[in-house]
Amino acid sequence: GSRGLDRCALMLYLTFPLANIAAAGCLTFWALLRGGLKVRSGMLAYLCWICFFDRTPERGGYNFCWRTGITQKLRASFFWKWAARYFPVRLHAVAPLPPDQGPYIFVCHPHGIFGISPMTHFGTDATDFSKIFPGIQVHLLGHSA
Repeated sequence: GSRGLDRCALMLYLTFPLANIAAAGCLTFWALLRGGLKVRSGMLAYLCWICFFDRTPERGGYNFCWRTGITQKLRASFFWKWAARYFPVRLHAVAPLPPDQGPYIFVCHPHGIFGISPMTHFGTDATDFSKIFPGIQVHLLGHSA
């Protein structure tokens, strides 16, 4: 039933970042051990590009994804709504936020171990952030204390 879909989405929701990090680490390690000269050269070139030429973090991400609508499609996926239904999270607007008067900083505390509330509200559109605050682009980031 619906509760089963919610739980399935929750399991993927909680393990998705960890699984990707582990898979990327294992794949990189495997490529370093088993890859040939071309693979290692490609990895070195990519590492140099990241360290010396990539200005994406300074610009706030890949703007191409926002312009083409890829980000909005991923954020609005039905999958996130399934996961959000499992938790009692609701987004309430207490004041209008005109997009032309931003940027805005949203703080979410306490957020818990996995950061479910910030991810649900600001990392996805599961709680209809884009409908409640139209025109505001959200970039989720975390801060360690």
